[in-house]
Amino acid sequence: MCLSGNKRHKTTIQGKDGEIIEENLPLPNPYVDLNFAISGHTIPLDHGYPLYAAICRQFPVIHHLTTLSIHPISGKPEFPQLLHLTENSQLRLRLPINQVPLIYRLAGKTLSLNQDKIRLNLPESQFITPSRHLYSRLVVIRGFDDPQPFLNAAQRQLNQRHITATLRLITRPQGEPIRRIITVKGKTLVGYGVKITDLSQEDSISLQEQGIGGKHKMGCGVFVPIKHRPKRK
Repeated sequence: MCLSGNKRHKTTIQGKDGEIIEENLPLPNPYVDLNFAISGHTIPLDHGYPLYAAICRQFPVIHHLTTLSIHPISGKPEFPQLLHLTENSQLRLRLPINQVPLIYRLAGKTLSLNQDKIRLNLPESQFITPSRHLYSRLVVIRGFDDPQPFLNAAQRQLNQRHITATLRLITRPQGEPIRRIITVKGKTLVGYGVKITDLSQEDSISLQEQGIGGKHKMGCGVFVPIKHRPKRK
């Protein structure tokens, strides 16, 4: 694994005379995405919990890594239940760089997701980098199933972290919010796709590291840069 770059963050401290000083200090454990190429055919379309459970069976320590997030795996959906893997499908885990050795041992392992199996190849790593515009395919905030209360709850989480940005639900062309579900131990949780734009560099890194909502180890609340804005016909 090869990673480079001098990662720093802005820290506010109080001087001897009470003045506020901001310094750019070395970031001790910057976050990385650890990306495993996948060999396999299909996995469940709703794979957040089965994937997390499969990884935990290999390494129970995953239960205790509170800073870990697991991205949803991409592929070609066959509704209502299957996701066909492609050559671009990857298992992507986001975590502080000092925890990478705990996860790196997944290389070469076979994971069982219900009836489906995938094999993980050697991973590649990359630092997360700031982007003004981020999105998450699915954010879940327990107790907030309807669009407007959900949006208000998400905004409160940003406010509590002093993140200033524009928060929107991802919508269909007709303007309807895209509502998604995740099944965890037989219980259905409701969430929405979320887009957060006009972020500062510091807030963008913070949001990618910590996300919003819950179930980050099951693919929820994990934010990635918006590469381009789709053109509406």
